[in-house]
Amino acid sequence: MHLEEIGRGGRTTSPTSIATPASLTTDPFRFGTSPHRYLIGRRLERVKAEIARGCPLAESAYDAGFADQSHMTRHFKARFGLTPGRYLALVRGRARKTVSRCAPSRRRTVSQGDTRPGLR
Repeated sequence: MHLEEIGRGGRTTSPTSIATPASLTTDPFRFGTSPHRYLIGRRLERVKAEIARGCPLAESAYDAGFADQSHMTRHFKARFGLTPGRYLALVRGRARKTVSRCAPSRRRTVSQGDTRPGLR
């Protein structure tokens, strides 16, 4: 069944008629950006904060929800005009050396007795 065919009391329903009463928008650019661009922006802000705290780039990318470090680097450079490594160098130049205050990584840890190849 199509969305237009489903309705209450014989009325047809369209995406616009659902979105309006629910205070949703059918125009993704109403707030100046698309939902995906907003999500990527939020992830990049988190990465910037973690880099400033001294977290490794790959760990920051993973914790922010990027697939890998290169995925984060492409978006970072497009958004801010410099690579995360260059940003890290600039931040380190301004900040004193501090102890890393990274959030614990979500990656699984390998136990001491695990001898499977590629896990160390």
